[in-house]
Amino acid sequence: MRTVVFCTELLKAFLEEHKIATLVELKEALGSKVDMTVFRKLRELTYRTSYSHRGKYYTLDRIARFDDKGLWFFHSVGFSIFGSLISTVKALVEKSEMGLSAAELREVLKVEVKESLLRLFRKKQLHREKMSKVY
Repeated sequence: MRTVVFCTELLKAFLEEHKIATLVELKEALGSKVDMTVFRKLRELTYRTSYSHRGKYYTLDRIARFDDKGLWFFHSVGFSIFGSLISTVKALVEKSEMGLSAAELREVLKVEVKESLLRLFRKKQLHREKMSKVY
C-alpha cells in the first residue's frame, strides 16, 4: 500500500491567501481527515494559535503583523507573541509600569480576562492591589 504524502506548501498557500484558518479548514485545504497530519505540517512552518476564540485559529508568523504590545488582530481574532491568553495577560501586566485592571486588559485584548487574572493570582504569578475600587 502506498503512503499518502501531504504537501506543506498547500497549507502555506492557503494561510497566505486567507490569513487565518481553523483546523477544519486546514484539514480540508490539505486533503486530510486527520488532525495530527495538519499539526505535523504546521510544525514545519512557524505558526501561531489565536489566544481568542479558544485557540481555534491558526496563522503563520510571517503573516502576523504584531504591534508594539505584541498583538495582532485579524477581524475579531487575536494573536499574541506571548502565546496563550494567560501568558499574554501575564506579560502585559508585567510590562506595564503600574499594572493593568481587568477592564484595561479587556479593552486591549478584546476578550474577557477575569478568569485568566484569577488563575494567575491563585498561582501567585500576579499580585493585585485595590486602587480606586478596582484591582
